[in-house]
Amino acid sequence: MALLKCPDCGKMVSPRVENCPFCGCPSKFFAQEGENISENSKEEERIDKEKPEEVPEEEEEETVENIYFSLGKKRIFYDVRTADFAAMFGDYRKLADGVLEEALQRYNSEDSFESALNSVRNYAEAIIDSTVTASVKFLYDHHAIMTNSEFIGRYEIDYDYYTRDAEQAYRSVMDEKREMQAYRVAEKASRGRWQGGGFGLKGAIKGAVQAGALNMGSDFLHSFGDAAKASQDNRVIQGKANGVYQQYRAQICGGVYFCILEIYDGMVTELKKLHFFEKIVPLDEKKAEMLFEATMQNASSDKEKLDNIIVCIGMFPGNRKITDELMLLLSGYRNDEFGEWLEFWHLDYRYPNYKENKKSAEEFDDFMIEKGVRQFTFRDPNVAPYVQLRKWIYEYYEKYSVDSIPGTSQLTDIIKDYYKYFVRTGKTL
Repeated sequence: MALLKCPDCGKMVSPRVENCPFCGCPSKFFAQEGENISENSKEEERIDKEKPEEVPEEEEEETVENIYFSLGKKRIFYDVRTADFAAMFGDYRKLADGVLEEALQRYNSEDSFESALNSVRNYAEAIIDSTVTASVKFLYDHHAIMTNSEFIGRYEIDYDYYTRDAEQAYRSVMDEKREMQAYRVAEKASRGRWQGGGFGLKGAIKGAVQAGALNMGSDFLHSFGDAAKASQDNRVIQGKANGVYQQYRAQICGGVYFCILEIYDGMVTELKKLHFFEKIVPLDEKKAEMLFEATMQNASSDKEKLDNIIVCIGMFPGNRKITDELMLLLSGYRNDEFGEWLEFWHLDYRYPNYKENKKSAEEFDDFMIEKGVRQFTFRDPNVAPYVQLRKWIYEYYEKYSVDSIPGTSQLTDIIKDYYKYFVRTGKTL
């Protein structure tokens, strides 16, 4: 049996004793300083090693919950922690869409470029200022301190950038108007000069008499000519001014929209610094647009088109033309969750009647199936299927107590849309 060294007195003692016989040191301290480890100590160490290692509570791996949306036969997955990011994404786009609509209404209500520009500019400056103020206040509440002007300068929010080309084009037209007016004044003044009639004194007198007679006799005619020229000049200038009015409408009104999105970009940048978002969804609008354009041009089937467009909205959910196309492609699927996906991104305001329309479409499909419409195909249409379909649509409206039966033209559109759906999907009714 190996002896142990007492850590206090240095004497070698038996491991079986409870205390060192020389100094009284408790035996539990022997192994800590001793040169050898007792068999009991080795056994305890072996047992400790076999125990499962306990992970400290703060180091336990967090279980992340995902949510998904079924679109067609595909799913888009998101981390639930991205909800705050998605909400801010949609809320700022809702604001941007709203101000764009208001700007267009203001612009279209004015009858001249100058008044239209002033009306939209006043609105733009007010809405941009209020949005920046609200955004800076939100940052302040989350301990990021800055002024409105600092935020605007940092993120280059400049509405004038979107109006400079239009203003320059309009100034050019007004400069041309002033030049025309100056030319007409000079032209009119030149008529008082003598019309030459020879040389010497007699010739000069003759020329003066002829010029006076000509000028006096033609004043009445000149007044008509001046009016006609002025009218023509005004038409030219007005036409060019209207051209500026039409050409720059989208740029002037769209500038308000883009300024709101620039405020959004600034907010996201600042909130990332504050770690406000638990998680964000990486977005790439340019890549989404490129894939969308390539798909619309080259996709060989609706399935390929649908699959690619679902990828597009995964890259960037805010592009309206992409989501509009997705809605059309999903029309043949009964249980898609497009509405829930819109709600997640706070984009459901763009399609307020989507759920109701989807439900109505499914009810109509069920109704048509009940009518046994698989008896014939729409692939080779003839008169009989259209007549029968018209009759069934009337029955459908009556069954579901729709407020009003559609008129002839609306009914024809419904029939055409329903027919196109079956031709596109290859289904036989």
